[in-house]
Amino acid sequence: MSPFVGNPPRPYADVTLNPSRLGVPTHKCLVDTGADYLLLPGSAAAASGLSLARSVTLVVSTVGGGVSMQLLTAVAVKIEGYRINVDVLFDPTNKCPPLAGRGVLLPAFAIGMQSSDWHWT
Repeated sequence: MSPFVGNPPRPYADVTLNPSRLGVPTHKCLVDTGADYLLLPGSAAAASGLSLARSVTLVVSTVGGGVSMQLLTAVAVKIEGYRINVDVLFDPTNKCPPLAGRGVLLPAFAIGMQSSDWHWT
């Protein structure tokens, strides 16, 4: 199956937060090499049993201007079956689409993930 979906075709990757916890959701993240972080809706943190109490608020530059996000560091993540710890931005408005940026892609590539692992099922 092709790892690309849509017209024009775009790559997606399966990402799970806190993968050692049972029953956590998997997120379909658009692979975005122009993004710096893994970006997920704020609701994804709670659904995965993560608290944003220790997060730091950052103003992130986007095409639409500056947006406040919550940064949580050293989060256990599974991307396409590869387990790593990365920094994750959470959108408290739950309006931003899930994105897999360089902050999650480069460590995953370093331990063996390949672009052929991106998929949509």
